[in-house]
Amino acid sequence: MVVSSQCIRAELGYEEPVAIDEGIRRTIAWEKENPPRTINLAEFDYDAEDAALAHNS
Repeated sequence: MVVSSQCIRAELGYEEPVAIDEGIRRTIAWEKENPPRTINLAEFDYDAEDAALAHNS
């Protein structure tokens, strides 16, 4: 899957509010401070996700 933000940048003048490195740093810090309380593996269907990705390739 390939996506582009070219349209929103050109038409609306969108720019990231923070640099990508800073955004990743903040995201990792938040994830570490807020881990999930439980993980229900039944919620994940990797075979279905793989099939959907293969279909859209």
